[in-house]
Amino acid sequence: MSFWRGELLKLLAKLKEIQPLPLPDATTTALAATSIPADITWVQLNGYATAGDGGAHSRKRVSVQPSWGGIRSVDRFLPNGSIDAANGGWWDVDEAMPNELMFGGVASRTDAQQTAAIQSMLDYCASAFGGKKATTIRGHTITATINVPAGVTLEWGAGFTANPVFAWWTKGFNGAMITVGEGTRLIRPQLNGAGATFTGPGVSVATGNNQFIHDPYIVDMASAPIDFPTGGVGVSFTCLGGYLSNHTVGGDGVSFPATELTTTGYRFFTDTKLVNSIYNLKNGNMTQILGGYSSGMDFSANTTGRVLASLHRCATATLTIYGREHHIANCSFGGSVVFDASCQFVDFTGNLSGNITLNAGAHDCNIIGITPGATITDNSGVTSNTIIHNALCKLGSTTVNGLLTLPIGQISFPATQNPSANANTLDDYERGTYTPTWTGSVTNPAIGNGTLSGTYVKIGRLVHVDILMQTGSTTTYGSGVWSFSLPFTATSTAGAGVVSAFDAGTANRVGAVQILTTTTIGMVSDGGGNNWGALIPQTWANGDYLKASITYIAAQ
Repeated sequence: MSFWRGELLKLLAKLKEIQPLPLPDATTTALAATSIPADITWVQLNGYATAGDGGAHSRKRVSVQPSWGGIRSVDRFLPNGSIDAANGGWWDVDEAMPNELMFGGVASRTDAQQTAAIQSMLDYCASAFGGKKATTIRGHTITATINVPAGVTLEWGAGFTANPVFAWWTKGFNGAMITVGEGTRLIRPQLNGAGATFTGPGVSVATGNNQFIHDPYIVDMASAPIDFPTGGVGVSFTCLGGYLSNHTVGGDGVSFPATELTTTGYRFFTDTKLVNSIYNLKNGNMTQILGGYSSGMDFSANTTGRVLASLHRCATATLTIYGREHHIANCSFGGSVVFDASCQFVDFTGNLSGNITLNAGAHDCNIIGITPGATITDNSGVTSNTIIHNALCKLGSTTVNGLLTLPIGQISFPATQNPSANANTLDDYERGTYTPTWTGSVTNPAIGNGTLSGTYVKIGRLVHVDILMQTGSTTTYGSGVWSFSLPFTATSTAGAGVVSAFDAGTANRVGAVQILTTTTIGMVSDGGGNNWGALIPQTWANGDYLKASITYIAAQ
């Protein structure tokens, strides 16, 4: 019973402290002009400048002037009832979720006063043991940069309305509209840059890390709606959703640092829409873009920053990729893609795009699976790039361990052989036809209206050749030993084959093919001095056939 009696006495004492302000017009103006009795330590105001102007809120006595400013009444009482000429009479806002009207952001005040009121609200939130949540509930013309201190959450309470002018802040000066500190959160920020009238970005992330922006609507900015002017800050920044646009078509929607260490960065954009605007990637390190769309991605100033993009729609007509260690997967690009000479270790997988070109010098890049019908032109001049798509497969110097399965059943070699000195490397395959040169050691024969043709298959350095000759009525046979030219230079005169002759209406004869020089072959019958020519192994005449085959090792 004694416990409950004690609690009741405490409640009565508290009720004695909470008194209505003894003024007919309970506003901050009245509070500042009144001497409040010492036993009143908490008051409820029904307006800021005038009663009913939307600025109603509660105030409490404090023992020192609030860091954000505060209101001072005529008296000099402290909360304990004592008088202190230096620190007495100060009243602080006492609200869990304040809005700017409580600090003077009401319609009757000037744009500059409303801007100052927003800053006072945020500074008040920052002073409340690590930060409170603040809410802005009406539109304002901002005349100076608003700084959202560390740990403070600022929410646009009206949300996105059919008439956004009701809720958004409009720029009225040159400079960043908002700067953010460590761990700040912006919920549904609505900022209008007023086009080309004023310079500067929407939100500048110049200090602190771990910031979070949810569903921003930042439009018509003369500079980037979101800007990272300095490397090493904005680490673990996250933007979720939203709509960003630059006043200039193709201008920066998000601008990253020009220089940054590869140990910092890590900024995340998820389902963010950059309307008529681009990601200016510069050297922002580990920029991660998941979903959403943009008018382009500018890599031109990128040398060390790493970019990770997935499921992103990029409308640029031609995307040129610069720099290293980018991972771009499952994205859709509105045109062709070029890998600059500076590209190293770039992974480009599962994307839809136009034609792809690798410029000379690009190396250690992976290009896997692109739009059917698109082409890849590899001008890199190196073998360290891996290219796999429906029309081209290049594995560079990759070693395949185990079974290599080719569903299409084809391996393509370049038209010009890239010879290898490795005994276990297959470096060429070619099949074709050619017209052998037919010569005699004394006088040359001529095929006339007969036919002479050759076919060959070359696998690595191994060459197999077939020669077919049918004489005609105007064929002349020359004199001396016959020879026929080879399609590829032999490594030596070692090598042999077979030859057959058909003497029309008489008989078939066979012999051996031997390499006479590294570029020619001849035919011989069993026994010495039987090298084939005009009279050996028969007297050649109209309608006769010669068929010769040989397999040999080419010089390369």
